[in-house]
Amino acid sequence: MNSKIKYKFIFNILFLFLFYITSAQDFKTSFQFKTAEQFLIEQFNEKDVIFIGEFHRIKEHSEFISNIIPKLHENGINILFTEFANFNDTKLIDSLITAKTFNDSLARKIQFNNAWYWGYKEYIDIYYSAWKVNQDLSSNEKPFKIIGIEIDHNSLDDGIDAEQVWANIIDSCSFKKSEKALVYCGIHHSFTNYYHPYIVNDTLKGFVTTRVGNLLFKKYPDKTITVLLHGPWYGYSYTTSVLPCNGMLDSLANSLPEGKKEIGFSTSDSFFNSYKLNHSMYSLGYENATIKDLCQGYIIIKPICELNPVTIVPNFINNFNIDACRKQSGMSNQNIEEFNDIIRLWLEEDTKYLIELQQKFCK
Repeated sequence: MNSKIKYKFIFNILFLFLFYITSAQDFKTSFQFKTAEQFLIEQFNEKDVIFIGEFHRIKEHSEFISNIIPKLHENGINILFTEFANFNDTKLIDSLITAKTFNDSLARKIQFNNAWYWGYKEYIDIYYSAWKVNQDLSSNEKPFKIIGIEIDHNSLDDGIDAEQVWANIIDSCSFKKSEKALVYCGIHHSFTNYYHPYIVNDTLKGFVTTRVGNLLFKKYPDKTITVLLHGPWYGYSYTTSVLPCNGMLDSLANSLPEGKKEIGFSTSDSFFNSYKLNHSMYSLGYENATIKDLCQGYIIIKPICELNPVTIVPNFINNFNIDACRKQSGMSNQNIEEFNDIIRLWLEEDTKYLIELQQKFCK
């Protein structure tokens, strides 16, 4: 090969290489033009009810829900269903978020009624965000509503599944009234077309097909989707945790410029064909499954290394609710200090998955 041909060959190879790299970078950086909020709002152009699933007790996830409420309202979406409030408290919630003055004590009471141990500031702040939106309504604007879907499980008749009741609430208050809504719940409740593995003693026994998202997807397959918030995933059992998609999602976020890492995207793009579920619980029974098999949309608020646990409300259990706490918890001998210690210990226990991943992978 003479020198002229040789240099031409090398030039062509370099050109193709640079073109490939530039194209890949352009694809990555294109995500910066679709923020998490923008992505989520755009999904309502074609869908009526969107399930947004969280890992639980992650500060940035609850803050995102608070922050998205004004955007939802601006775009005509005025219902937030939440796992973290009781359906029986709907009127109480209405009175809280439509009052002229925000009643923090009432917000705490609503949160306590849902679960005595869920005394976290960021979840209570969601009510404040809705209240703030409702302060500036014009005469023809609908108020923003928060509707709890949790119920008293002890009151259910035999054979009645709680998730079916949740589905009935969402159906009657949203689908049947042609009202668009966001459903804020845990990851496993939020699955629509995906059936998550049923694990007993670290062994796959089958698949769960009756989560609230599954039930409504069966009835309205073209009107609902799952969007997951980026957080730890379970490993092959509930006692281990892994980085989602083997760390590829964190690598994607970290490759973006500072201030542009909060992104949302559709998982159906062919770019995500290599984002496998392997090494996680969600791959069990799903050979070669990718993120698009798990959910239709994905939101990264921050990489795993930058996420934080929620904030405990000081003295969430106090003289005013100690008797109700003993009744709700079934623990009649604990005092106020002991209950508040339990809240702290349970938060530490339930966020250990996040902390362990950060200790392992973060500098």
